[in-house]
Amino acid sequence: MHFVCVGHGYCGSIIDGKSMHVTQLIPENGYVSAREFSEWVMLADDCGPNSNCDFRDRHKKDIEEAFIKYMGSDVVPAKDLSWVAKD
Repeated sequence: MHFVCVGHGYCGSIIDGKSMHVTQLIPENGYVSAREFSEWVMLADDCGPNSNCDFRDRHKKDIEEAFIKYMGSDVVPAKDLSWVAKD
């Protein structure tokens, strides 16, 4: 999460007047793939598949690669995805 938010500025957005962050899209149980996670990051930042964010595909790839690097796999238990803010 630190890589996504602090490192690359994907800290969420305001969508329909409500604050949105990728952590709100992660299920409590089950597994999450790098691809799913990167899509949720984009959705939380209001860059869904139908948006006009020309950087979307490139950044999704970067996020997927970072997910695998930091999580050690391309699929991990959802409970392993949390964000503890660093001081």
